[in-house]
Amino acid sequence: MYSRVQVFMRFISNISIRNKLELVDFLRKHDFGKYIALGLYFLGRLRLRRMGYGMHDITTFAAKWSNSERGIKAAKKSVKRAIVLLQSARKLDCQKFERAIVLKPHKRDERGIILLSFEEEVGRLASLRAYGEIERRYKILFMPSWKGVISEDLAMFSGLASQPFGILPSYLGVEKEMCLALSPRARYYPFHAASWVNGAKYRIEWTENRQIDLLSVGNFSSSKRHWLLFKAIAEMPSNAKATIVGVPLGGGTLESIRTQARLFGVEDRITLIENPEQKRLRMLFATSGLFCAFSQREGSFIAVAEALMANTPVVAFDGAEFGTKGYINKQTGFLIEQGQGLGLRIADCLENARKVRPGEWAINNISAEKNVLKLEEMLRKDAINDGETWTEGILPFYSERLSFHYFDLPKARETLKEAIVELESFGMFLSVR
Repeated sequence: MYSRVQVFMRFISNISIRNKLELVDFLRKHDFGKYIALGLYFLGRLRLRRMGYGMHDITTFAAKWSNSERGIKAAKKSVKRAIVLLQSARKLDCQKFERAIVLKPHKRDERGIILLSFEEEVGRLASLRAYGEIERRYKILFMPSWKGVISEDLAMFSGLASQPFGILPSYLGVEKEMCLALSPRARYYPFHAASWVNGAKYRIEWTENRQIDLLSVGNFSSSKRHWLLFKAIAEMPSNAKATIVGVPLGGGTLESIRTQARLFGVEDRITLIENPEQKRLRMLFATSGLFCAFSQREGSFIAVAEALMANTPVVAFDGAEFGTKGYINKQTGFLIEQGQGLGLRIADCLENARKVRPGEWAINNISAEKNVLKLEEMLRKDAINDGETWTEGILPFYSERLSFHYFDLPKARETLKEAIVELESFGMFLSVR
């Protein structure tokens, strides 16, 4: 049985906790526990790291205090000091936000809504001198990266928030209790980064001309596990081929992917494409027989939603963890076991993929067009329950390559004219696309 501090230090320092229910149960029983974690974590970063200690040492340091009253008192004391340090750190007069969008302008008696994507953005917001002024006027929605709710920036933001805010987690369902436990002001919304794909842009590319057998889209990092695709191709008939699309990341490059393919003897059966234009990417999705999602763990995994929107079925491993895994069903694709005979299973999926056309399901259930309406209704209900005024909805929006866009840009510019000026006066600079 872990002590309180040990459990929370494991949580904050990203040490894997296989049984998430253990953490959820702990959070339910010990409401003050998150403050202990927040204080120890930031105190550890500010002090111990300056002294040359690593994250493992900080965890050990915290654990030494875990079984004594003195340790608990020290942890509570560190909270106050950490909060003071955090508040005093908000000294920046302005910040530029690349992954943020105003969904609704602030009015005299009605809070607006701002959606931020990725930890860096919420960290920038919390660092602004005028953060409090922005929070009073806008409800903040935060959409994490692959880290989910386990992040320094979200922990900091949760500790600072004085108004209700929203979290759109990467892993739907499993993180709901974790989101709500971060703060009594946290509100959970069952959406993530893959919830905002513009279905109309993919629908116009639909075709029965499937020139590509297997497709993989993402980055060239090792987390995508391209080698499994090469292993499968090597076990499949010689006419089976694959196309891999991506961008360099974390040491993974087009050349490193080509080297992996060569090791499995399938270099001549692989087509590599680096950073294509968005229209060509949509065409590649639409002309593929099967999209291969072979990552063990991802965030939301946007490419899965894009493949489905392009009317292309998806194959993934049943033991994988990513946000869009719940989209894979009998109408949309295949969940298979990883292990021996992978090539045979992929070949079988490719054959059966001809009978699966997930486009209509995707457009009607997971497209940005549909999800904007769902989110708006949830926001309206929460505003009323929180005693806030709600007289108008949010501006329809979608996301493309991690950037937010409005469906009706001229209307958005007109609607947000005064709001953008006000936000810039508080030091928050963002684009209206």
